[in-house]
Amino acid sequence: MPKKETLIWTCLALADRTELFYSFSHKDEAIFTDETIDEISECLALEETIGQPGRIDGTREIAISDNIVLVFDQVKKQIRILRILFAKALLK
Repeated sequence: MPKKETLIWTCLALADRTELFYSFSHKDEAIFTDETIDEISECLALEETIGQPGRIDGTREIAISDNIVLVFDQVKKQIRILRILFAKALLK
């Protein structure tokens, strides 16, 4: 069985996720994107080396779509989701 790390969402990341969800004009798009974020974050708990080096030292980033990026880091056995960056204007 693959090694699983603990996945932690910061308050900022959760706020970003909520704001992103409500920024969609169609409910189906919001649900699909939220489920995709959930699936990718769960993959991080199994394989934290996915993604690419982040813009800030010590962080990593993985693209959810062309306009959405998940920012995370690893501290010991914990994967911390730090932020979800997105271009609000492009989602409308």
